[in-house]
Amino acid sequence: MLELHTAEVIYEGACHVINIAAIRSCVGSWKNGLKLVEGERLSIPVTREDGFILSRVKEGDSIGDVVSTSPLGEEESLRRIYALVLAGVLEIEELGEQRERRPSNNAGATRDMTEEERGFRDSLAARYSALELGDLYDRLEIDFGASSKRVREAFDEVMASLEPKAHFSTYLGNVKERLIKVRRKVREAYEVLSVPESRRVYDSRLDGKATRFSGNDTVASLTLEMRARPFAGLSGTDSEEAELVVLEAKRLQNGGDYFDAVAALTRAVQLEPRNGSYHRLLAQWLAQNPGCWESAQAHFEQAIAIDDKDVEAHLGLATLHEEASRSDNALGVYERVIELDPDNRIAREKLEPQPR
Repeated sequence: MLELHTAEVIYEGACHVINIAAIRSCVGSWKNGLKLVEGERLSIPVTREDGFILSRVKEGDSIGDVVSTSPLGEEESLRRIYALVLAGVLEIEELGEQRERRPSNNAGATRDMTEEERGFRDSLAARYSALELGDLYDRLEIDFGASSKRVREAFDEVMASLEPKAHFSTYLGNVKERLIKVRRKVREAYEVLSVPESRRVYDSRLDGKATRFSGNDTVASLTLEMRARPFAGLSGTDSEEAELVVLEAKRLQNGGDYFDAVAALTRAVQLEPRNGSYHRLLAQWLAQNPGCWESAQAHFEQAIAIDDKDVEAHLGLATLHEEASRSDNALGVYERVIELDPDNRIAREKLEPQPR
């Protein structure tokens, strides 16, 4: 068994979150206060970057104060704050206009939100942010092949989780619009997936657009519907359209828009599924996100199936196997690279016996 604490796992995962918009949503207003959690500290590996943040957290300071004085830059500072909050080292205090209070039975008296109320709000915010990233199955939090019975059960479970307690009502004015939209979208998903005929039609649309990878692969999911729309109006053959989409994907990637770049490149793969270079490039981008390694492997393998002499695709697959601690698989792929390119330096170095 690995000697890992839950806080450490959460912290490490949060440090690698790419979607900065989601982090901003969770952190909230820059006017919110930031303070060290009192009492016993959780065991996490505090890095040099974390030290920059922790050294700037003073009583009365806001998130904006810390970010503005951090040498890490805005995005990395917010990412580190997010990770330290999730790990229980820092705590966010909602202040000023952002502080949500509700009246008690005593006239003029107020009190802070409870943990239950805050948890409901944060869960709703996460679901709201994810609406555009997934498909109908994601809205119900079920797998692609879920049974009809499971679809019904999932719908009931999700709707129940979106039903606020009666005492929440006094602050729901701030989240009511989101709540209405999320519940409507969940119901729309159920109405499609609960009817066999409409579900078959929807599934055929998914199959026609892209392979739906198993697991919680957010990037693979987001490419199926919403993110493909900007390219739907392009004219010309599929090959010509795919070339334009690839150019746009590379522009987005160079600009740091990782998710949009992956979505655009997935659209190119949909348009020209027999283009191995598109699969290889998509796999290389997906491999940057550990949560997408399964999808990356599938695209590397597809690129190789299209062109077995694609050395770059073989090297990418081998590297992915290594990062996923599948050394034996990696060695087999490196051996294939040597067959294709006997002078390949990377493969030779990997296959050379390591000194004891």
